[in-house]
Amino acid sequence: MNTESYYLSVLVKFAFLGGTAGGLLLFWKCRGIKSILLYFLSCANILCFVAWLSINGAVYAMARSPNLRPMIYYGPQAVQVGLVVFTYGWPFVASVAAFCLLVVSLLAQPRELPFIVPANLLMLFLWAFTIVALK
Repeated sequence: MNTESYYLSVLVKFAFLGGTAGGLLLFWKCRGIKSILLYFLSCANILCFVAWLSINGAVYAMARSPNLRPMIYYGPQAVQVGLVVFTYGWPFVASVAAFCLLVVSLLAQPRELPFIVPANLLMLFLWAFTIVALK
């Protein structure tokens, strides 16, 4: 799988899974939030994925540009190591955090469980699918 199709597949997965999780969180907000911290952490999980996807997309665009390509491929060793750690390490850390958030969300009030658990489960699936797709 080339890089362009990888980012397209991750974007499509985010549109379906992340969009559904965001919709559940918005519906939960309209119904009334009792667990404010869980709500903000769940929103941060979605925003974390958007930030990761945006930064990786920007790096991919820089790698395709003839003028900016040397900054990525021939830049300082710290930049190359940082990009590898961010691209491949961040989904692992975020998936562990999403799993912990899912476990903690099971302790929410019973009235809020139908909103918080599926949203966090969808984000856990999204992070896991991102890890599986990395090569």
